[in-house]
Amino acid sequence: MCVVCRNRFEQQKLLRLQCVEQSLVLFTGTKRSFYICPDCLKEDIKKLDKQLARACRGRVNNLQEFILRSNSIC
Repeated sequence: MCVVCRNRFEQQKLLRLQCVEQSLVLFTGTKRSFYICPDCLKEDIKKLDKQLARACRGRVNNLQEFILRSNSIC
């Protein structure tokens, strides 16, 4: 399930992320993680920032940078 839009997708279609010291990174295999669909990464940045703050338990420092990098991943 995408943490932003709350829609269900197949795992292969979602991007699995985690927060490390208030920065978004791809899932490393340990600790908590969450999923975001590619459509939500391209949507409204304010909504994305609010939901990621909830998932990361605080503000995300590198959101703009991560969105630019993720366009090449997706």
